[in-house]
Amino acid sequence: MADTVTVIHLLDPPAAARYINMSPETMRVWRRTGTGPAFIRVASNRVRYRVSDLDAWLDGLRVSTGDQD
Repeated sequence: MADTVTVIHLLDPPAAARYINMSPETMRVWRRTGTGPAFIRVASNRVRYRVSDLDAWLDGLRVSTGDQD
């Protein structure tokens, strides 16, 4: 029986910031204030972002043209 390996794509804060077109400083502020996309603390001074979490966060910000007043 073959084992299945799930690949989770993780980005460091600068790469995550580029991915969502924001600045690394904005990402840092969001982490401190508890806003913005979910992140993973892999060590006391290191965080990573799942690409899937970034995509989900962006999807949550989406406004369809019919929803605008």
